[in-house]
Amino acid sequence: MNKSIEVNNSNIYSHQSSAAKMINQYYLDKETEGSALVKLPTGAGKSGVMALAIYMLLPNIKILVVTPTEGLLNQIKYELELGFWEKIKQQPDNTKKVKVLKHKELLVSDY
Repeated sequence: MNKSIEVNNSNIYSHQSSAAKMINQYYLDKETEGSALVKLPTGAGKSGVMALAIYMLLPNIKILVVTPTEGLLNQIKYELELGFWEKIKQQPDNTKKVKVLKHKELLVSDY
């Protein structure tokens, strides 16, 4: 776990800190290949929770974020790489780049 980010930072909302800690605990307590889902209302700081969780988790865990629009994709990419860290006035010591994968076509099934 990355110890350089203080999740009790006064610039981080308590629900963001709690959610990131719960995600960490989920992956550290269970040896699982299962997924975690974070559900928060609009504007509650899901990007911040993602940023905290990604940088706190062990480096071998890959995170998949799916967005419905390119605008949201760009927003989340910015928040994960820079924006959130500027808001909380902290920088992680293990900076990760966000890899963007885009589908050129929408796959439709009639099942």
